[in-house]
Amino acid sequence: MGFDRSKVIVAGVSKFAAVAGLAVVAALSVPVPAAGQSRRGPPAAPSASVSASGRDTARVVFLDGLNVTATRTARPVFETPAPVVVLGPERIRSAMPSNLADLFRSVPGMDAEGVGPGQRRPVIRGMRGQRVLLLEDGLRLNNVRRRVDSGESTSLVWMGAVYRIEVVRGPASVLNGSDAVGGVINLITRAPSPGAPGSLVSGALEAGRRSAGTARTLSGEVTAGVGALALRVSGGYRSAGAYHAPAGAFGALRLDRPREVHDSDLTDRSLRLEAAYRLERAGELFVRREAYRSENSGFGWLDPEVFGPASVKTRLLWPKQEFDRTTVGYRGASPVRALADHLSASAYLQSNARWFTTEIHAPVPGAAPDAAVDVRSDNYTDLDSRGLRLEARKLLTGRALLTYGFDAYEDRAQGTDTSTTTVRGLGPTRVSGRGGPQVPDAHLTNVGFFSQVELEPWKGGRAVVGLRYQDVISRTSSTRGNPAEPARYHDRTVVGAANLLQRVGTRVNVVASLARGFRTPNLVERFFVGPTPSGRGFWEPNAALHPEVSLSVEVGVRYRGPRLRAEGFVFRNVLRGGIVLEPTGRREDRVTYYRNVNVDELRYRGVEMAAAAELGGGFGLEAEWSALDVADARDPARVFVETYPSRLGGALRYRDASGRVEIRYHVRHNGSRTAPEGATPVGDRIPSFTVHDVRAEVRLLGRHHLGVAVENLTDALYAEALNTGFFRPEPGRTLALTWGVTF
Repeated sequence: MGFDRSKVIVAGVSKFAAVAGLAVVAALSVPVPAAGQSRRGPPAAPSASVSASGRDTARVVFLDGLNVTATRTARPVFETPAPVVVLGPERIRSAMPSNLADLFRSVPGMDAEGVGPGQRRPVIRGMRGQRVLLLEDGLRLNNVRRRVDSGESTSLVWMGAVYRIEVVRGPASVLNGSDAVGGVINLITRAPSPGAPGSLVSGALEAGRRSAGTARTLSGEVTAGVGALALRVSGGYRSAGAYHAPAGAFGALRLDRPREVHDSDLTDRSLRLEAAYRLERAGELFVRREAYRSENSGFGWLDPEVFGPASVKTRLLWPKQEFDRTTVGYRGASPVRALADHLSASAYLQSNARWFTTEIHAPVPGAAPDAAVDVRSDNYTDLDSRGLRLEARKLLTGRALLTYGFDAYEDRAQGTDTSTTTVRGLGPTRVSGRGGPQVPDAHLTNVGFFSQVELEPWKGGRAVVGLRYQDVISRTSSTRGNPAEPARYHDRTVVGAANLLQRVGTRVNVVASLARGFRTPNLVERFFVGPTPSGRGFWEPNAALHPEVSLSVEVGVRYRGPRLRAEGFVFRNVLRGGIVLEPTGRREDRVTYYRNVNVDELRYRGVEMAAAAELGGGFGLEAEWSALDVADARDPARVFVETYPSRLGGALRYRDASGRVEIRYHVRHNGSRTAPEGATPVGDRIPSFTVHDVRAEVRLLGRHHLGVAVENLTDALYAEALNTGFFRPEPGRTLALTWGVTF
């Protein structure tokens, strides 16, 4: 299914231009104050400043701010030779998201799947799950016990602890290793800043309430500094019930009344302890211990009666999850200046224990009214990880900066599974069961070496060229209850990237990049035996999988003026050997058998545009437009429902001259798209939808802030594209309130 250029690109560009054009005309019609002349409201496009702790302190939007994830050196987005996004603390706080992934639905080229506060996951340029690498302060959170289409949730990092989010769209494996095929999301947390004179105690407290599921959140932090030592304690608690979807029609599906989306609830909590010590030689030692606990976090589901008689009920639930991580490290001046000017080293130990339950109730058409097959599976997985990252920077000449190092991690997975199948109404009731792990006990060891050079080959040009070698070993051991023989698999991969930025005058930068990314098959993809995620088939192992490798080409333009900022990117990313769960052709007792295979070639291509303008008088306008097409070279007729085919969004903001009051109206329109026949209850076409939100924030006495938002203002029934197959609609009209204070 390729682009219909006359309908998608031309129509989308014209819509985007209509919104952005208003911003351009308004921005250019407002006179720019002369030097030293004051003007009402904050600066239109403030330069990101950096505090002594290295944190950017300016109010930013996705076209502004410093980033370090793309090249590992701090620089403004405008000067970065890659498509990057920075969401600063003001943006995060004013959005009042129930999950950090909610923020990505207003970022070009990004999306989120899943429902509820605990199970949303990011999507970058149509790639999701294990093809998106999630980092916390530069260290990976992805693990080897997830499916290719099920990535790690941002909930593992407490939302109140996240200071800034940096996103690299497109392959970024040179600096980050496996899984960075679609892009990288780096959740950068607040950190204690040692070295302040005397002693200092500060802190913050924030409480929130949402009408959807009557969710309640409480977060707090305290930081104490004494000379060269700084300590920080932070944590939070959240409780959310199942929310309701409104009545209405969405495609062929109609809800006659508001319906509860079961298992969209969550109870979770987090505690973080951090310490940092400033050394005399301009270096810093740090240690952090974090713990996260959650209960009853599910995928969400509607009563089967909504979909008609004999509909299957599928329930996927995490009754419990425990996540712990200890990190120690050093950052600062290198002790051996001949080898490096700057050095950072981090080591971590991590454990993630998860309980997962699958319940399937499948009526048997044409049999007795109570005839049905019930399947219940319970899984417990204990995943222990340890990792190390060493990174050095050395200025070779006045115009060449070398970044090099290595990273390594080992994941050790153990687990156990039980499964019970009950058949009723087809003669005597039959109960059968099995026990034993669906994945054998296994280790995955991953070691990578990388190097990157930044240089200015000519006036106004900046080039970044990098290379990585990766060595991955997967091995299983004899496991009681699993018949698989011990096995060992060795993958070697070499990837590279070249990025170029060319200045054109003082207000325009042209960006081009060529990059390869890769993803190593994980333990689930190679060795899993059991029911498919939908519960309607059986999953067989395929140990012969090989790594996915992508090649991306893109070109972009950025404009930065005194009142207007804009950017646009066009990309083509080809994924070779993409891993997909497909039928084997075998079918027994009405059960279809599946296995993971390496697809020859998946092609992703798209357009991303964004603009932000200050209109004067405290008003600002933002617009973004994205279009995406995914095609299978083996089967051009294959239909993908990976994300929206096109999306247009805009926001109108008002901020008073004092900066104490801000009001923001946002609208998002997702285009319709074809769906595979019989794949979704909304019909063979997923309809378009439009969502309206209004938010306001008030700052009082310099220390307090109050926030209020009305989400889904029109109380529309809709579901994101990725939530339509296993249909899970979004909440109806929702009122959200927050209060916070700093001291």
